[in-house]
Amino acid sequence: MKLKKKQSAIEATLSELVALVPTCAAALSDVLAAPPSERAAKAEIVSQMENEADDRHLALVRDVGNTFITPFDREDLFDLLENLDDIIDEIDSTARTCAAIPIQKLPEQLLASGQEIAAMAEYLSKAVHLIKDPEELVKTLVAANGHYSQVRTLYVSYLAEALADDRSAMEALRGKVIADQMELIAGEMESFGRALGFMAIKET
Repeated sequence: MKLKKKQSAIEATLSELVALVPTCAAALSDVLAAPPSERAAKAEIVSQMENEADDRHLALVRDVGNTFITPFDREDLFDLLENLDDIIDEIDSTARTCAAIPIQKLPEQLLASGQEIAAMAEYLSKAVHLIKDPEELVKTLVAANGHYSQVRTLYVSYLAEALADDRSAMEALRGKVIADQMELIAGEMESFGRALGFMAIKET
């Protein structure tokens, strides 16, 4: 009975941790859309979520390490946890960068990227519960990857616009710092989706 409860605890804590990803992503989108005077306060909200995620991440690492039999392959779980930690860390870093860099109004491509990342996070949060349902998992991951592709497209669109001859080099650089971080978040999310896919293959 104790073993069964321990497995359930791991799955429950994993679900709680994954649920923080769309919450953090939505909070990042709020930072991006906020006027400069409000960005620091909104970024602090993201940092508080990141601290909460760190606590849950450490608890999960301990539980996975101390449990003789885990609900999923131990190494796969550790990889998944590291992916999640990287995603939330990058979201927090991007929010703080956005608050620190003096940009009066962020370009539309960056605002749209924030929305795409938030939508992608929602799909990945759902995907964690579909590891043992490969058909639905594939559909969910395909939908998530559609948003990843959009982030990549928006990144290229931003660069093409920012690097036009009539644009300020400093303005382009400031925006590119944030755009690079946004693409990195989307890339970390895509890696998380692949890790889920590999885990599902092993489970079936």
